Amino acid sequence: MRRRRSEKVAGSLSKRDLVRRGLAIFVGWSAPQFSAFIDHFDGESLRWWSVKRPEVLCEQFDFLSAGRRKRLLALHRRGAEKLAEQVASWPGEVILYDSKWYPPGLGDLSAPPAAVHIRGDLRSLLRPGLAVVGSRKIGVSAASSARRILEPAVRGGMVIVSGGALGADTVAHRCAVDLGAATISVLPCGLCNLAPKSNRQLFSEIADGRGALISEYPPQRGVRKYHFKRRNSLIAAISRGVLVLRAGRKSGTMLTVEAADKLGRPLGAMPGTPQDPLCRGCHHVLRHGGRMIAEPDDLRSWWETLAPEVTPTEEANDEVTAASSSISLPDCEVLRCATGLLDEEGAFSMEALARETGKSAAELQTVLLGHELSGVIERVAGGDRYRLQIGDYC
Repeated sequence: MRRRRSEKVAGSLSKRDLVRRGLAIFVGWSAPQFSAFIDHFDGESLRWWSVKRPEVLCEQFDFLSAGRRKRLLALHRRGAEKLAEQVASWPGEVILYDSKWYPPGLGDLSAPPAAVHIRGDLRSLLRPGLAVVGSRKIGVSAASSARRILEPAVRGGMVIVSGGALGADTVAHRCAVDLGAATISVLPCGLCNLAPKSNRQLFSEIADGRGALISEYPPQRGVRKYHFKRRNSLIAAISRGVLVLRAGRKSGTMLTVEAADKLGRPLGAMPGTPQDPLCRGCHHVLRHGGRMIAEPDDLRSWWETLAPEVTPTEEANDEVTAASSSISLPDCEVLRCATGLLDEEGAFSMEALARETGKSAAELQTVLLGHELSGVIERVAGGDRYRLQIGDYC
């Protein structure tokens, strides 16, 4: 029988390439484990489906946990053809550990993922980034201070890495997106089952802009409690350093701090009031040698030591500024609509604004958060109402 050429299933990837990516990300191996598995078949992953007794072969791989063995056998039963078709339908790219696009910092982990799923600009993965993390309960004042500190460095080309959660993560990502800059969101879920749902508009802006969404899970995988610690380790690994905006002493943010410490990543923190429970994690970082980041110049000088090879040019700054101006126009239209909805107290409601603009509440929350952090509006206590703080918005 004449040997056929490698069948092209989708795009420029062959069936062999698609199957290899599917095996890597569905089973959940570390890079060394997957390499050992592929080496057993002399690099030809399709040979796995020619095995007559896969249960027996799995016993030879002592690094396979019960869960990974179960997933691997399920893929065998499904068949290579169906797996290739499924992977071909996924948005974005599955990046294997031996790809030039694999984020270099992940190799510092004791168990780097065999593959990661990416949506967005792959180039952002190879640029030096700073992890910016913190509490979901970050207040408006701290968020405003954080944005003031971050903006000059972001304009200068610093990539923000964070976890896509509400609160501090959203503040960090939104700062970059509003400036038309790159930001990487490392997620504890698959990229077709994004969480939290209220940030899906933000995730779309990241993936469609100059940044990227990254996950080590299959696209439809939902969030599991045990995913967060692992996600935090990936954030620390991808980054040159970790900046804590606000965090309790015992919190998920401090897991990122612990992971960064183990990896030898420098730590920094934004100081706050000693009596504030959400500042205790920050002060713990500072007491143990972390860099105090209280002003934009503090971050600039620290970033220069973390990424000395980055030399921002005026051209790059102009590009970010131009992008910032272009994406802010719809936000101005929202504020103009809001001025016609003011009550006697100079406030407007989210419900009325949604009716007037035709936008969903989720879309408006993203826009209003940016204006809230900039001091243009403030939330009125006790409901979804906002008060304008200044008269000349756009």
